[in-house]
Amino acid sequence: MPRTAIAPVSPQKGAQLGVVSAGDLDVTMNATDVANGNSVSWASDRLLVIAWNSTAGATTITFTSLADTNGRVGTITSYSLAADDHAVAIFARDGWQQTDAQLYIDASDAGIKVAILKL
Repeated sequence: MPRTAIAPVSPQKGAQLGVVSAGDLDVTMNATDVANGNSVSWASDRLLVIAWNSTAGATTITFTSLADTNGRVGTITSYSLAADDHAVAIFARDGWQQTDAQLYIDASDAGIKVAILKL
């Protein structure tokens, strides 16, 4: 089965805020797909990933890389998140964009939620 897509969103920029109403700055945390993995389209050159372990136990998340322009591979394998823990990382196209133009995310539990922000 194909990976489940998660759409990146654009965060509000400080100069554009003006009057802020309830909910204007909220970010949706998307459930991960343990069976099929997730993919994120590159809507910008960099993506900010916020991962949250919403479970009561430790879980892991993996970000799969490709060789960058210098031939380096830096897959983040089974990064452990304790219960109610958060992780934040910025990914650039070089080294992370797969051959289908996606960022790949794999979680060990559907309780890992992610938000993807375009930078």
